[in-house]
Amino acid sequence: MKRHEQFTVLGRPFFPVGGQAHNSTSYVLDDLRITFDAVRKLNGNSCAVTICWDRFEPAEGEYDERYVTDIIDLARAEGLRLVLLWFGSWKNGIMSYCPAWVKKQPERFQRARSFDGTPMLNLTCHCRANVEADARAFGRLCDVVRRHDAGVGTVLGFQVENEAGQWLGARRDFHPEATRVFEGPVPAALLDYIDAHRDGEAFRRWQQAGGNRTGGWTEVFGRFGAEAFSAWTVARYIDEVAAAGKAAYDIFMYVNIALDGLSKGEDFEIPGLSYFAGGPVPKVRDIWYAALAHVDALCPDDYKQETNRHREVLETYAHPERGWPLYVPESGLSAVNTAHMLYAAAELGAIGYHIFGVESCLDGQGQLRPEAAPAARSFLMLRNIAPLLIAHRGAPRVHAIYQYTGETGMLLELENWKCHASFVGLKAYNWGNVGADFRHPEMNRGQWQDYMDFGAEKGRAILIQTGPDEFYAVGHGCHLFFNEYEPLDGSLPVNLLNPTLQVTTTDYVEVTEGHFDDDGGYVADRVRSGDESWRGVWLAADCGVVRFELHRARR
Repeated sequence: MKRHEQFTVLGRPFFPVGGQAHNSTSYVLDDLRITFDAVRKLNGNSCAVTICWDRFEPAEGEYDERYVTDIIDLARAEGLRLVLLWFGSWKNGIMSYCPAWVKKQPERFQRARSFDGTPMLNLTCHCRANVEADARAFGRLCDVVRRHDAGVGTVLGFQVENEAGQWLGARRDFHPEATRVFEGPVPAALLDYIDAHRDGEAFRRWQQAGGNRTGGWTEVFGRFGAEAFSAWTVARYIDEVAAAGKAAYDIFMYVNIALDGLSKGEDFEIPGLSYFAGGPVPKVRDIWYAALAHVDALCPDDYKQETNRHREVLETYAHPERGWPLYVPESGLSAVNTAHMLYAAAELGAIGYHIFGVESCLDGQGQLRPEAAPAARSFLMLRNIAPLLIAHRGAPRVHAIYQYTGETGMLLELENWKCHASFVGLKAYNWGNVGADFRHPEMNRGQWQDYMDFGAEKGRAILIQTGPDEFYAVGHGCHLFFNEYEPLDGSLPVNLLNPTLQVTTTDYVEVTEGHFDDDGGYVADRVRSGDESWRGVWLAADCGVVRFELHRARR
């Protein structure tokens, strides 16, 4: 089955930004009105909402279809798109959203077991009744959505389970059938895939254990065998559930990820204790890729606070060249995250971005909390530039500009032009703090004085070069300056010898603020000239898309 590369609405690409509802919000329809209000105030165009197995199938074989269709109808009325989160066998590594009729029949719907035989709060992957019940319910859910929404496109896709893995106090399931399979041969298809993708952590650990192609999971993978086994069995279970859904309605489906400590680790990195054993964390990512035939993406829940770790998460799961696109279904309000949203979209080709617990972005009076404002600005910028992002995804002319703590600027070497992105405005060129229009006095005051503050909002932008001298940009807290490249003979033109001239002698032929219409055409809403355009291109989130054309004196 060919995987979907992005979210679509009636066949047209769609870039979703917004929020995910708190876990149990969908039980009460009126609570979702608060959720959707928060998404709008965040400048979102979409919301991820849970569909809970216990609510959808309260008695075996009896489905509450109105539970689903009412949510879809409310989202339509609110003008929002939906991603539906299937809380079936897993939610945060346990079975808390399974129906009572599943929980009360452990002899039929068997549990995973810890090393001492204790049944745990997990359905075992080695009981056919478990996967068949989950797949049957998820298939019915997808059928309901297809019948109710396929001609409208309110629902963009499905999350299959939630943060899957086993919370067992063990690295693998010790159910008797699990032990029998664990001691049996490792599937050849898995080893073939890992061998074909030698850049992955799974290949490294396989080779570290000797690179054997025959034997049980311990013989082939050594001490990594238990976790590799858990990953394979959980992934195959979920793929079977997804297959039932795809058979009913073939739209975008993904699995989200509760992360481990990545390349540096956290504590002792023990699967089943430090994180959910078998979940699609980076070290077993390729095992999941090998196991999945009906899932379109593995998508990280990125709450990492340290800049390099946050970025590592995004880069680990962005593999469009293999057909695995990057989508971030859960994230937070940190300055690191709100800046990296633009990096993910521009540099990594991300197809969407959401934050979790969107209702908590509102205060007691229903207004957006100040700490949520940076996310609202990032979402506004992504929505504004989305048509160009979709059209140029993966192209080398799409550039992310992002500020790390302590940085005052960065340099981009573009076709025909060098661009200095300043996060401290014109101060970099000894011209004081004048540089924007009367609507943006905060830019003129040089508000980015707190660039050494880890928690402060960061400057960020997306710059897209659509022609030799034509550019489009969105950004906030960022000022772009352009100069032509230095002559090949080694000389320096006089304007490059003076910082003020460097800023003021570039010829900006035209600078406008605008938006894209429904057909993808650019519409200019405001013209910049004179004082607003002769000292670089300043960017603020509420300026829409800034289009500008430069003139080269030397060709």
